Amino acid sequence: MGNKKNWPYANWLWKLRGFFGIRKFSPNAGYDYYQVDVIEPEKLLLLHSQLKAPGEGWMEWRVEKRAQGTRLMQTVYFTPHGLGGFLYWILFHPVHTFVFRGLIKKIAAHSVVK
Repeated sequence: MGNKKNWPYANWLWKLRGFFGIRKFSPNAGYDYYQVDVIEPEKLLLLHSQLKAPGEGWMEWRVEKRAQGTRLMQTVYFTPHGLGGFLYWILFHPVHTFVFRGLIKKIAAHSVVK
């Protein structure tokens, strides 16, 4: 999806977010700022955020093959920790919306499903 040098969309925002800190994890346990929680090839990818935040976050992509084509769905989950977590999610909602909408469009544009 991305790495510390390049993200498919809004790369400068991902770099800025990473500047504020990430948790340490072993190279085999995660990818960039995310740890893979669930992977079902050609069906599901669920990543757990390793970025410091006042709560826990996940990004999920599901792929559904249909007669009309393939559907790619992106869902972002955030479980706030206390009032700070709620304020974080509310205050940064416009930024999250901008980034996640652009990200799903870029992923879809560069995806090929067999």
